[in-house]
Amino acid sequence: MQKVLDIFKKISKIPRCSYNALAIKNFLVNYAKEKNLKVQSDKFDNILISKSNPKVCLQAHYDMVCIGDYKNLKVIEKKGFLMAKNSSLGADNGIAIAMMLALIDSYNIELLFTSDEEVGLIGAMNLELKIKSKNIINLDSEDDRDVTLGCAGGFDISGKFKIKEAKLKEENIYKITSQNFEGGHSGIDINSGIKNAIKELAYNLSKNSDVKLISINGGEKINSIAKNIEVILATNNKINIDKKYFKVQKINNIDKKYVTYIKNSKKLIHLLNAMPSSILSFDRDFSVPSNSINLSLITQKNKFIKIELMGRANSNEELDINISQIKSLLKVNCKNIKISNIYPAWKPIKSKLAKKVKNIFNKHLKIGEFKVIHAGLEGGILQDKFKDSSIISIGPNIYQPHSIYERVEIKSIDRIYQVLKIILKDI
Repeated sequence: MQKVLDIFKKISKIPRCSYNALAIKNFLVNYAKEKNLKVQSDKFDNILISKSNPKVCLQAHYDMVCIGDYKNLKVIEKKGFLMAKNSSLGADNGIAIAMMLALIDSYNIELLFTSDEEVGLIGAMNLELKIKSKNIINLDSEDDRDVTLGCAGGFDISGKFKIKEAKLKEENIYKITSQNFEGGHSGIDINSGIKNAIKELAYNLSKNSDVKLISINGGEKINSIAKNIEVILATNNKINIDKKYFKVQKINNIDKKYVTYIKNSKKLIHLLNAMPSSILSFDRDFSVPSNSINLSLITQKNKFIKIELMGRANSNEELDINISQIKSLLKVNCKNIKISNIYPAWKPIKSKLAKKVKNIFNKHLKIGEFKVIHAGLEGGILQDKFKDSSIISIGPNIYQPHSIYERVEIKSIDRIYQVLKIILKDI
């Protein structure tokens, strides 16, 4: 167990943000070479490390969502958890990497590390490597009670709202910034009541009769619930806003003759309020959201405001409906509608592997339930690529991933690590 923690702390010092993870790729390749293990990679930077004749493939992604002061990431142990100061931790999926590297010393297994999972499961979607094992265990789940059999598919969608400009007159100018928002994972946490900073600001602005937006930018990542937003606006009226969540600062010493504002501000505010950012339907069989949308990012550049959303659904049929509905909403006021990073839902199958692992959980941990999660896992893609393989997902307790509050329970890491050793002995 200490070996797992030591490896995790070591890789936490290596940059591995999505789209910028070459350093961790090189680390994994060199790690395998130093131990005389077979290692392969493909043009999408996926890595396969193997030993002898493996019966099990352990799989994880090696990129992370970088939020906050991640360039100075330091792992902290506090009250039974690992966390980072003012930064996402990268336990998603770094703890899995650490367990995998620790286990290959003692077991004949293969390790599949995929790239850029957090930005659309890109590595898995374009995987060119062939595994030998017929049993695949993904280690990207975040609740140690669950044997995950399925997950949501997802897509990104964006549109550009064209700005109509006008010269500002003598209004007062203010900067409004968000505060006290938590942020979080737009799938796992969509049912947790976490407020979205973009949606909350749009609602607050709609309570004001005469505001002229000058600039607006908000959100962090396409798959995160927005924590930050900043708006500069003009008005001569008193600003009616929730001061728990927003700070108002008057801006002086600006020559208003050179300031333009967004003439169609009301239309933009109305559009942001109309955009769904919540659960759309619920799966009672697995007690999990089955369909959702998150309003992720709003970015102003030149004469356009780009609005980006991420949709998830636990079936491909719902996914198609979701795409169609959001596309229709955006088309009313936006141009250049783009849909990208579509990946399929993972349909749950109670395979022999799934039943065996659940029995091991029940026997050794006294817990273990079949689960479907409302988040993107690579299981569905891998199932499509390796149709004869059985796939499940397990993992330790990780809370509030994709945020500066991300933390992983140390005892839970040990529970999953010990269970993995039993699984690898029994299969």
